Amino acid sequence: MEPSGTSIGNDRLEELLARGMPPEETYLAGTILVTRALTCHRPSVGVVFVVQQGRGEVLVEGHFLPCEPGQAYLCPPGVLFSLRPMGTWGLAWLATARQALPESTQTRIALGPVEDLEAVMAAIATREETTQDPLLAEAEENLATIALARLHAQLDGALGFTAMWIRVGEDLGYPWSLGEIASLAGLNPEQLRLECLARFGTSPMAQVTNLRMARGRALLAQGMPEGEVATAVGYAGVASFRAAMRRVDAPEPNP
Repeated sequence: MEPSGTSIGNDRLEELLARGMPPEETYLAGTILVTRALTCHRPSVGVVFVVQQGRGEVLVEGHFLPCEPGQAYLCPPGVLFSLRPMGTWGLAWLATARQALPESTQTRIALGPVEDLEAVMAAIATREETTQDPLLAEAEENLATIALARLHAQLDGALGFTAMWIRVGEDLGYPWSLGEIASLAGLNPEQLRLECLARFGTSPMAQVTNLRMARGRALLAQGMPEGEVATAVGYAGVASFRAAMRRVDAPEPNP
């Protein structure tokens, strides 16, 4: 582990990241308060961080993205991860050597729900401080595996970027929000913003407007009354539809 600016603030987790899991353990858990940026280049274990308080950013596919309470940061073994707090950032962590994390060369953000995972993380962390019934310990580990599987299913079940826009285009009369669109593809809003900027050169909501205008023009060409067209593509009336069309059609200002 090569931290940037500070240690990770938890001796047990630092040891796990550097040396791996003890052979008798499947999962270990705890909490940390992160106050400075840190990076781990080749962790010896997989780690899931769940944000409990505060805010920060995490490294995903070369970009730092927001990770907030109720979200989880999934870090597979051997894959670089980085945490960048905005003030004091409280995280719960779960480490495992088992292939409980998806086979991936990238870290990922899961948008939740994480309540089940948080509960079992707390139970596993407490277990290390008390005498534990082996059967109860096994049950807690099974619950951890199930909770992680649910997060993976959420990520793997997302529509994907192209299918997401097809879905939006099928219902342009719906008042789409940035968060709703991002969730269709299993992304957070900042990931979606970066993806749209790279592919379209514009923001996600501007792309929604572009789709609405293209559909609106096609419906007008088919002879549909303008009021009905406005409703069909998500506008309250003709005036707001025309105003949006003027904004889209306005020439770019000279530099």
